[in-house]
Amino acid sequence: MMINFKSGHKTGFFLDQRENRLALSLLCRDKEVLDCFCYTGGFGISAMRAGARSATGVDLDEKALETAKENARLNSAAISYVHIDVFDFLRKMYNSGTQTDVVILDPAKLAGCTGEIKRAMRTYGDINRLGMQVVRPGGILLTCSCSGLISEKDFLSILTRSAAEAGVILQIFKITGAAPDHPFSSVFPEGRYLKAVFARVFPFAGKKHSFRIVRNMNHTKEVCYIAKQI
Repeated sequence: MMINFKSGHKTGFFLDQRENRLALSLLCRDKEVLDCFCYTGGFGISAMRAGARSATGVDLDEKALETAKENARLNSAAISYVHIDVFDFLRKMYNSGTQTDVVILDPAKLAGCTGEIKRAMRTYGDINRLGMQVVRPGGILLTCSCSGLISEKDFLSILTRSAAEAGVILQIFKITGAAPDHPFSSVFPEGRYLKAVFARVFPFAGKKHSFRIVRNMNHTKEVCYIAKQI
């Protein structure tokens, strides 16, 4: 992987996510993967090298996307990169009925001080609702928060509300954090800043289901279950 030590975030590559990239990649064989806030492409490239059918990376940082494209080339990974605000991209997907198998949400830190916590919680709620809405039934969502001021309990509460708003149920099967070389102190719980939640996404059982033709990430049509309120 190509790393820009001078201008990149942290070390230029988020080493704290390396085990989460591996864990997710093992679930991506023959899947369509959407890597939101992809930065320099770590999750999408790992997924493609593990046998994903396709991957799309989305970010608003042009320089990061340039690095991601080079990293994809170095790894012989055919990935489509889109320079756009992730919120806008997900809204367009939802409005067009486009869904995908795996969605990764790994935004930058949203709460750097206590005064930003409420706004950050609203933002996490909005982006997760949108992300859940574009996951195919039974597909996988990996959603992360690197805001140390937002606890794991609070983050899970946000996800519960987002799922209710999206009309889905999350089957959470794994919760992790940073790699072992990122320890935290018992007297500084904020040092356990990274929360990574792996979940399957299913339509809410209290809703009827009907068939609808939707488009996938490759713009081909397929039949999908759509939930309707009873």
